[in-house]
Amino acid sequence: MDGRDEIAALAARINQVAESIHSEREKLLLDTIESLVAALEAKDPYTFGHSSQVSSLTVAMSHQLNVKEADIFQFRIAALLHDIGKIGVPDQILNKPGFLDIDERKSIEQHPVIGAKILAGIPALSQVTEIVRHHHARWDGSGYPEPLAGNEIPLGARIIAVADSFQAITSDRTYRAGMPTTVALTELKRCAGSQFDPDVVAAFAAISETLAHQSVLSHPLGKIN
Repeated sequence: MDGRDEIAALAARINQVAESIHSEREKLLLDTIESLVAALEAKDPYTFGHSSQVSSLTVAMSHQLNVKEADIFQFRIAALLHDIGKIGVPDQILNKPGFLDIDERKSIEQHPVIGAKILAGIPALSQVTEIVRHHHARWDGSGYPEPLAGNEIPLGARIIAVADSFQAITSDRTYRAGMPTTVALTELKRCAGSQFDPDVVAAFAAISETLAHQSVLSHPLGKIN
């Protein structure tokens, strides 16, 4: 199955569940999405479990920020699906060891747009679609795909940006070993106010000790319910 077939199958399956989304079906929706994302991530051992971990961190920060439960559910779905657009990016770019050239960088920067297109036809996930589209926006307006800044960026996207960066820094990749959690936290704090929403970074710092005790920060498949 090529990337286009996977995109079509993924969108169709999510749409099937999301058409009649109600509170009693939330677990079914999450289970469906998690299984689909896990199947796609299994193609790359370096990213397997990434979306699950980002989702767990997103939920924890959202609670710290006193986000409404209905929004936390949407943020959790968006975190699980934030990188789904990467199935439209060539494998040789995604798995390239070392630096990307300009054209390769432009290609990989299309993944939020591709992800949003996958979800665009699912009305129940309209909030999720916008979060997925803007999870690489930066607080200072220099991100992509659009130059949103500050509170123009959906809150869910701002939270996922911190979770995504932390998980990426601490995980092994084809081109480097994962960094210690203390190094990652220092980097997040350094970039607060430029790349990241300072309030979201503060929320992450506040929960980091609790998460460490739960082994969520160090285990790639750790979850917070």
